[in-house]
Amino acid sequence: MSKAYEFILDRHQARFFFTPIRKKQDAVRILLESIKIMLIYEPPGKSVQSEEKLFLKVSKMSRLVFESSEKIFTINFPFKVIIDNERLKFLTANDIELDNLLTSEALAFISRDDTMHGEDIFDFASPILDSSADNRDFWLLIRELFFYEDGYLRVDHDEANQDKDYHPLNHFDFFYSSNATFKIGLDEKYTIDRVIDILDITTPCHYLKLN
Repeated sequence: MSKAYEFILDRHQARFFFTPIRKKQDAVRILLESIKIMLIYEPPGKSVQSEEKLFLKVSKMSRLVFESSEKIFTINFPFKVIIDNERLKFLTANDIELDNLLTSEALAFISRDDTMHGEDIFDFASPILDSSADNRDFWLLIRELFFYEDGYLRVDHDEANQDKDYHPLNHFDFFYSSNATFKIGLDEKYTIDRVIDILDITTPCHYLKLN
């Protein structure tokens, strides 16, 4: 049975998550930051109003889904989800528990451009060797993240860039790199429930209709 968990984002979190994704490194950062939020999340007071939300859809294929007034986007969630004393816990394929410290170390590593894009292999390997000497789980997590298929999909309601059939007001954006991305126009604005249903492989398939 599938489950869905909802998390309201504050202004700072929304600004981070709704910055455009341009490369795999960005998707992994969003994955790790989402885990950190979900680990310590406390529902805000009733006075807090926010249009930006994060959903964790746990199913046969789990996903993170982010919603704002103009955009919905989603990435694959590759980790196991466990409920323990009404709190979410996350385990890797090697049954490593993702706590705040481990995710912070992985996030710091992924976020360093000099490490990820350095010309010398030791710029990349040295931080892994240093961290793995103290914690073997760090390398196992980094390795899993590098093989992680993010499955990025975005649903836009884009008034600013609307251009008839070349950039429809409502559209799907598949992938994020300029070499791979393409759009499919939509005849109406999609709701979060409809997007989640499209992504759920346990519900009936949706169809594209050719003009």
